[in-house]
Amino acid sequence: MRKLEEIAPGLTDRAAFVGQTGSGKTTLAQEVCRLRPWVVAFDPKGMLEWDGYERHERLSALTKAKAPRLIYRPVYEELADDETVDAFFEWVYERRNCVLYVDEVYAIAQGDSYPWFFGACLTRGRERGIATYIASQRPSRVPQVMLSESEHCYIFNLKLPQDRERMSDITGLEDTELNLPKHEFYYVPQVGDPVGPLKLSLGKSSGSSASLETPGRGRAEDRGEREALRA
Repeated sequence: MRKLEEIAPGLTDRAAFVGQTGSGKTTLAQEVCRLRPWVVAFDPKGMLEWDGYERHERLSALTKAKAPRLIYRPVYEELADDETVDAFFEWVYERRNCVLYVDEVYAIAQGDSYPWFFGACLTRGRERGIATYIASQRPSRVPQVMLSESEHCYIFNLKLPQDRERMSDITGLEDTELNLPKHEFYYVPQVGDPVGPLKLSLGKSSGSSASLETPGRGRAEDRGEREALRA
């Protein structure tokens, strides 16, 4: 049994959570964010129901909020307005010293196109105390820099071959290893070997810390043995 803290990002690290809907990536992201005192989550799908967070649908109200944990769930006209979306990320950039979590990042970032201040949070956030976490069910649609520059990747089951191929290219995991049972995932640090598969185990009582189970013999371990035999 591992502690979640063992694979959690550093204070200003970048992280990517990928996996199809229902795979468990958002639950893991919530637990990782729980380890940090100041969090701002961008919720373009309107699906985040995280306890302990103050929710706002208007940027004007969000920017006046004092709560340590905030969710911005923009109304349609704000989500559809590029200037408003970029203004949100500018506010986070100027706010400093927090985790920025973007749920389903391809809603605002596809190909090489994404809000300017979102890019600033990604590339220059560390100097301002900002850790940027992204999540997506379709990593093949996400700008590659957002995945390749993440110091930590948490990879759940990916249904489509193009998504498995993208993450295989970035992490070195084999395509077949990314066909995972529900709620199981690989942790792939930028430096070091993949760990997994792992499974999140939530505390039974409120306030209990989450831990990580190893469902069975890790496929990463099996791959390591196969490579050793070929050497």
